[in-house]
Amino acid sequence: PVAAEPPPRLLCVGDSITAGNGDTDDAPFGYRDHLQRFLLPRQVVLVGPQTAQGPPPPGLTDGFFAPHAGTFQAILEGLPAVLTRWMPVPNPPGSAVLLQAGLHDVRSCFPCRDEDLKGLARSARSVCEQVVSYDPTLACIVSTVIPPVGERSHYSVRRFNAWLRVVGVRIADTQHAFDRWQKRGVSLVADCVNPTDQGYGIIAIPFAEALEQPQ
Repeated sequence: PVAAEPPPRLLCVGDSITAGNGDTDDAPFGYRDHLQRFLLPRQVVLVGPQTAQGPPPPGLTDGFFAPHAGTFQAILEGLPAVLTRWMPVPNPPGSAVLLQAGLHDVRSCFPCRDEDLKGLARSARSVCEQVVSYDPTLACIVSTVIPPVGERSHYSVRRFNAWLRVVGVRIADTQHAFDRWQKRGVSLVADCVNPTDQGYGIIAIPFAEALEQPQ
């Protein structure tokens, strides 16, 4: 008999939102457990650390899932070891790296010039270029950043997202998804940055939609 093809691997990297900070569900894994449910009946395997608490698994010291390590520079520096640890070649068809980051960088450059924001969007593209250089079969999908509530960086985040849409990366448009719900009066952000439990479910939707699109 022909052996069954292994399911795709999904590696989620980013900042405190990737870690699931503030998630009060019984399975406090941020958007990741929602994503796994949305993709059913298609089977996928989410790889990487499951929470931000406790020491990382053996061989993984990148701290991607800690809020202070969510910058593009930290991600780029740690990504080779993370890919080797969690996405060993060959990867099953349909495997992907999902990136949710950018807010820390925008906050650090505020007030940001438009050229600064364009440079940050190019940093997101550099993450994807590193992923594809490691394994050309992998997809890399970048989430737009949720504009923080009540912060002066709100406009800069939206400009950063606009640049993400033009620098040549595959987009999961989380900002658009949040805007649609918040226009209906639904609050999806718990502490001006990190989502509510419902917000984490909303983040998973554009990622799931992007994964279903042909590469």
